[in-house]
Amino acid sequence: MSFSNPDGTALAWLWDFGDGQTSSLSSPEHIYSDSGAFVPVLYLTNVFGVVDTFIFSDTFYVVKPVSDFNIVSTNLCAGVLVDVSTNTPGLNYLWNFGNGVTNSTPTASYTYPNLNGSYMISLNITDTFNCKSFVAKSFSVNATSPLSSNLRRACADDSIEFNAGNINYDQYLWDFGDGTISTLKNPLHAYSDSGIYVVSLQVTDINGCVQSFPLSYAVEIFNPKANFNFLHLSQL
Repeated sequence: MSFSNPDGTALAWLWDFGDGQTSSLSSPEHIYSDSGAFVPVLYLTNVFGVVDTFIFSDTFYVVKPVSDFNIVSTNLCAGVLVDVSTNTPGLNYLWNFGNGVTNSTPTASYTYPNLNGSYMISLNITDTFNCKSFVAKSFSVNATSPLSSNLRRACADDSIEFNAGNINYDQYLWDFGDGTISTLKNPLHAYSDSGIYVVSLQVTDINGCVQSFPLSYAVEIFNPKANFNFLHLSQL
């Protein structure tokens, strides 16, 4: 912001910008680093050493845009779709997806390739007053996520938690290997009989593409049967 000296005959100047900063230049420029309401004051010293005070009749309102944005990811067979959006008003937007790809709209989409990795997604916003704001968030691409369960060995009728990990598909279909299935992302399942079971997860993306992921280990279930024999005393 530029300030002009109203008196060309003054010998000394002291500008008080109202934010704790000052300047002794005749016609200085000043950058307000934070938002707020400010009333600048100018102290002029003339040839007789008299100090005149000029208080601006208008209050300066400085607005600093605060950027924030949301990230929604969706797994596809072809990659990981990321939708980013912000509610922060602005004149110009610049998204950077951390790999050289940019976009200049308030909302944007980009599909990362099917490779696990981490990226820094950032947003630059410029408002109508040419104020700028910047924010960045780390985003991890989970193209594949190993399936897991809280138990590898369990007794019959014990509940086992199965987890699909950090993936986000449209549909899920677990096959527990005992003839039963579940369409939940992270289901619970109890086996009714002993055995070794191979578990897999079939996923479907928003385009109808289907993929399957196996649990990397088999689940072993034990079902001990209590039994005993006895002899009557008359048989001894």
